[in-house]
Amino acid sequence: GRLMGSVVISGATSGAVTLAVPAEAGTRTLTLPAETGTAVVKNGDGDVTLAGALTASTTAKAWVNIDGTGTVAIRDSYNVSSITDDATGVYTVNFSNNMTDTNYASNATLQRENQTANYANVYGSFATDTYSTSAFKIRSLYIGVGDSATGYTDAERVSVTVFGS
Repeated sequence: GRLMGSVVISGATSGAVTLAVPAEAGTRTLTLPAETGTAVVKNGDGDVTLAGALTASTTAKAWVNIDGTGTVAIRDSYNVSSITDDATGVYTVNFSNNMTDTNYASNATLQRENQTANYANVYGSFATDTYSTSAFKIRSLYIGVGDSATGYTDAERVSVTVFGS
């Protein structure tokens, strides 16, 4: 048979509750009250831990889409409070909530509009650049393809993701 409806578990104790669902396609929703504590959902692909927000190591801890030209602006973001325009093509990403340590991985893609020459646009940073639990610096560089032109450049679209524990 098919079970439809709700299961209510109440009480002042903690512990584990296991719900088994049929192995058939469909949407399965688990709604928890806004109480303190952590829920662990096992879905066969691994554990996903929920504590108000996704905190699994396989989810982005922060991301941002930046307009890096003129007055630098955040188009959209998660866990990024602001961007500092340090110089041409140099930005500092500031977190809303600090990372747990400095072992996180940051990645970026850059897009320049109206690019008339053959350039490779790359993202990088120096060992001396800010890389802390609260912020990190990125540099938008262009490298000439077939010539020696290089330098920093403001990018129309800078997309950054951060993964870590």
